[in-house]
Amino acid sequence: KVDTGRWLVRLEGGSGEFAFKEANLQLLVAGGSSEGVPVLEALDEMLSQANSCRACIGHIMAHCLDNAAESEAISRRLLSVPRSITSSSVITRLFLVNDILHNAAKADADGGTASFRRLFQENLPETFEKLGRLWLQKLDADEAQGVEATVRQILQVWNGWQIFPPLFTKGLTCLLVSAVPEISAKEANAESDEQLKQKLSRWFSGLNQGSLPYECQMRGLAGKSLTPSGCRARLCHFERFWHLHEGMVVRLRGLLAAQQLNGMLGVLESWDAASGRWKVKLMAGEVKSVKPENLSAAEGASSSRGRNGSSAEAQDPVVSGARAPVFKSSESADIDGVPMTARELELAKQAELQPRCTLPLLKRARRS
Repeated sequence: KVDTGRWLVRLEGGSGEFAFKEANLQLLVAGGSSEGVPVLEALDEMLSQANSCRACIGHIMAHCLDNAAESEAISRRLLSVPRSITSSSVITRLFLVNDILHNAAKADADGGTASFRRLFQENLPETFEKLGRLWLQKLDADEAQGVEATVRQILQVWNGWQIFPPLFTKGLTCLLVSAVPEISAKEANAESDEQLKQKLSRWFSGLNQGSLPYECQMRGLAGKSLTPSGCRARLCHFERFWHLHEGMVVRLRGLLAAQQLNGMLGVLESWDAASGRWKVKLMAGEVKSVKPENLSAAEGASSSRGRNGSSAEAQDPVVSGARAPVFKSSESADIDGVPMTARELELAKQAELQPRCTLPLLKRARRS
């Protein structure tokens, strides 16, 4: 018995030594007749008391890797999402998955350890979809913003390791922070944003139906069990989600409760995971929360920064090479809430290029 008040137990098969409460030793004995039960019972005990400290994560990781023969059962348990899951539990489990992935990706990893990477790739999409639906979307705005930032940092690390397909972590992100809506071919073809319309319509093409499951797997949107219609909905969700990004100039459309805002231009400021809406700053300085389906890329306008933080070049055929227009605050008397057209923008910029008299010239004119 060690100083922590627990018994140090050496499991069969050279799995290593682990500290257990005396009450939990009866569970191990009772479950000893079923293959894999002692390993999972020990894992459950560790997870129930786990936190995100380095030593605790390392201890649980060692247990998982020492029992890599049970990698399938262990991965399912680690990626399970109970309805009562807490933010601390989510972050702890993702840190644990992170450390296991790091070891599974090593060139000298044995077959059992390496299998964790494959199993995580198959199961992470459903886990992230459930985390978004049962956990993240139920948090208040401040907590959701904080934990979402932590999860994105973990995904960025995985992306840097290149252990998954290139678009895999992007798919996990959109499943986590935004619910997947149903969409029909008619709705896809009715999309007013021409660029997005092309992206959506291709997933309804008869030529692409057989590849839907594969495309979902490559984008981190599904494992192997999702139906073709489910794959199509998630692929369209992926296209719509990543079609919009922070700093992008958008036009509001399809609003019913605030129809006076339809047609107005705004800039995407941030994504609110709790509400599933974008924070959009309008020309008059007012900030509105808008659903993605009520936003479209503004024709003739460009964004300054993408969702991944990289700068984007302007693609405005009218204002060649220019950055997106900077909207003034509501303190300006020149703002009337009516969107500026591409033609008006062109004329305004031409006026700015006209030569102007300097202050000394104006003084000399007054003397004359």
